[in-house]
Amino acid sequence: MTRQNRIPMEGGSGQLALIPAWDMANHEQGIYSTAFDEGGRGCLCLAQRGFSAGEQFTIHYSQRPNNEFFLHSGFTDPGMITSGKEN
Repeated sequence: MTRQNRIPMEGGSGQLALIPAWDMANHEQGIYSTAFDEGGRGCLCLAQRGFSAGEQFTIHYSQRPNNEFFLHSGFTDPGMITSGKEN
């Protein structure tokens, strides 16, 4: 369930789906940068900064403490550790 994303559908319910490209991108702190394009009927991933050719592309998974990152996505974010304590 942690890799499923709710895709909007007509009637307002939504459909759970896997989006492999999202799972292949590493996390970077920032702002939530994904959306659904109603007109194009597709998912959007908006870059938070410029990326050079050959540079790793990253996305912001969400604002979560490390224990939830580990539970839901299988990783922790070293940037979330502050003052010797985990957020």
